Amino acid sequence: MIKLARGAAVGALFAIASAASAQQAFPTPLAAAEALVDGVARHDDDAVARTLGKDYAKYLPVPRTFSEDTTKFLEAWSQGRRILPAGDAKAWLEVGRYGWTLPIPIVKVASGWSFDVSA
Repeated sequence: MIKLARGAAVGALFAIASAASAQQAFPTPLAAAEALVDGVARHDDDAVARTLGKDYAKYLPVPRTFSEDTTKFLEAWSQGRRILPAGDAKAWLEVGRYGWTLPIPIVKVASGWSFDVSA
């Protein structure tokens, strides 16, 4: 289950093409995480691109298969999730029983909270 951490889970989140949408900001880090998971669960390329930013594919691996990794990530999400604050302007998403941390920080920007994919 810990293997979920690196390649598969990260790849599962981002195995969709980049869209030409502007990155959205959210009122809370949890709202940002929920928007990401909703887009992943619906295989909605545009929603994921709005959540992570249109250039997210430059920084994240895009695997050949999507459904099995996506299922594993969504299963971990259903087992538990929490936002880990890292100061006043940064937070991390942790999912699953073993506390896998998404390696993309959620940061506070002028318009709210958004993922900092390039970090």
